[in-house]
Amino acid sequence: MDFVKNYYSEIQFNTPQENTAPEELPLPILETLLDTKDIFNVLELGCGNGWLSNRIAQNYPSLNVTGIDIVSENVSYAKQTSNKIFPADFFEEDIMTTDRTADLTVSIGALHHMPEFTMEQTISKAFDCANRFSFIGLYHKESRDTMFEWFNQFPTHTWYDIFSGMTQYIKDEKQRESWFKDQFYNPFEQSVTLEQVKDICAEKNVQLITSNISTDSTSDNVRKKLNKKSFTSGFIYFLIDKTEIYEEHLRDERLLKERINQIREEDPFIYR
Repeated sequence: MDFVKNYYSEIQFNTPQENTAPEELPLPILETLLDTKDIFNVLELGCGNGWLSNRIAQNYPSLNVTGIDIVSENVSYAKQTSNKIFPADFFEEDIMTTDRTADLTVSIGALHHMPEFTMEQTISKAFDCANRFSFIGLYHKESRDTMFEWFNQFPTHTWYDIFSGMTQYIKDEKQRESWFKDQFYNPFEQSVTLEQVKDICAEKNVQLITSNISTDSTSDNVRKKLNKKSFTSGFIYFLIDKTEIYEEHLRDERLLKERINQIREEDPFIYR
C-alpha cells in the first residue's frame, strides 16, 4: 500500500476551482439522490484533494460533509480549499480501518487502488460505513480494458497529445498531466464487473437502486466515445440502499429511479 500512497502524494489532480461560487456536481445520480432524500451527513472515502466533498458542502450547506484520505498531502490541500462559509471536514484516515459512518457514503475512484484488499472487501467496507445509502464509482473491467485497447493502437509517446485533445475542458496543464498519470501510469488498479457488484449486493443484503450501465458488454459504446475524441476512464457508478424494503417507501424509490432514468435517457453513458 505504501507505493500507492507515495505515488498519490506526488501527483495532484481533481483540484477544485478556486472560486467562491458553488460548482455543479458532475454526477447527476448523486445530485438526484441529495435533492430527493433526507440525508443529513455524508462521508467520502478516499477524498483525494477534496473536490467532491467541497462541492457537496457548497451545494448542500445543510449537510455535514466529511472526507477521509490516507495521503496527508491530499488532506492538507482539501483543508486549504474548503469553503469557510460552507466547509467540509477532512481527516487523514485509512478507509479500511475507519469507524466513521454517515447516512450516505461516497467513494469515487479510490477503492480500486488498494492492493492489499479485494474489490469485494473494499466495496463491503463502503457499505458498512453507510447508515443507508452508498454511491460508488470504480473502474469497470470491460470498459477499462477497451479504453487501454483503443489507446494501444497508437505509440505510447503520442498518448498524452491524444489525451490532451480529448480534455480541452481542463484549463490547468498541471491538472491535465496529473490526471493523465493517474489514468495511465498509476502503480496499482483493479476493476469490477456489474455482475460482481450485483453479487456483492446480494451477499450484503442491500438493494442495488441503479447503475450507469445495464450490462457488462460496453466495448462498442466505449469505442464510439473515444472515436469521437471524448475521453472515458471506463467507470461503473452505482447506488445502493441498505434499508429493508417496506411498502411505505417503495413509492419514493420508484420516483427516484424515474428521475435517474430520465437522466440516462439523455446520455446513457454520461458518467463514463
